[in-house]
Amino acid sequence: MKKLRRTNRRDRVPDVPPPGRKMSEMVLEFAGSFINGACTLDDKRCRVMAACSAWNMACSTPDIRARMLAEYLKGYRSYFPGRTDDEMAVIRQLMEALVQNKLRLFPNVNKLIVNSRVTRTPEGDRIDIASVTFV
Repeated sequence: MKKLRRTNRRDRVPDVPPPGRKMSEMVLEFAGSFINGACTLDDKRCRVMAACSAWNMACSTPDIRARMLAEYLKGYRSYFPGRTDDEMAVIRQLMEALVQNKLRLFPNVNKLIVNSRVTRTPEGDRIDIASVTFV
């Protein structure tokens, strides 16, 4: 009977952040100017959620990414029904730009963001990101 050999995780192409690199740091690196443009804590939370959605889209194949973006925009429009087509085009462009930033800066990091939290502390706003690795 042939013995099965376990694959050593170190043999794979790295798909996790480099040691010492937090997901929250990477999210701020690829979407920091967008996130930090928020005026209120609630607005910052919404922007972090949008950045996390863009990150997850970027981790998918191009065809799945297109479907994810269409679903995101459909949900956005149902949540904000008064948005015009021009405003929705701006949201689309913003999400596409965030996806491209993620792909440019972190092409080999394939971690799905499953939760985010923004809290206000005396030192400033803190962003926590929970993620899982997928292949």
